[in-house]
Amino acid sequence: MDNYRRTNISLSFLIHQLYGDKDYRSVKSSLDIKKLKKYYLKIWTTIRLSIAETINTTDNAHRQELLNSIKRNEETILLAETFDDLDQIMVATQTELIFRLIGHFPKNYRAKRVFNKRGSWTLNSLRQIQYTQSIEQRKNSIFKAVQEKYKDRFGDWEDFVTDVYYKRCNDDPEKLIDWIKQNHPDIYLDLF
Repeated sequence: MDNYRRTNISLSFLIHQLYGDKDYRSVKSSLDIKKLKKYYLKIWTTIRLSIAETINTTDNAHRQELLNSIKRNEETILLAETFDDLDQIMVATQTELIFRLIGHFPKNYRAKRVFNKRGSWTLNSLRQIQYTQSIEQRKNSIFKAVQEKYKDRFGDWEDFVTDVYYKRCNDDPEKLIDWIKQNHPDIYLDLF
């Protein structure tokens, strides 16, 4: 039994969200260590691809730091021998990557004690996260909100697209944003 472990529902749902039903069914009840390594490596590959495809504005040193961190993480996973090793590796390496994405990885190893308080964890001395939205992305945010959060207000999704987006806004994302701002200011304020 040391070779198999019951899959936690959180991991099952993560795999389902990321890779769909087939992979979910493969992991939903139990995993052996080889299969868990396979999925952890798959997750890191996905993160690497997502970083390469999504992070467009950063310095080259930062992009290389992120990619090198992922490569080290993948190599460490391959060396793990137990489920506990794999779990601890994932927690440690994901935490490192999150801090690198925030700005930079803190180096507090010389400090006698570090407190979790305001001002102690400002990590923007080299760079900081800044999100931007294009007009197309704003349109997509409206579409998502209408499909999910505000579907009761607009009725059928196809009707919204036909009546509002195509007819009233002439298939123009900027006009849709203005229409939402004028006719549904609460939604506009909620989204933007």
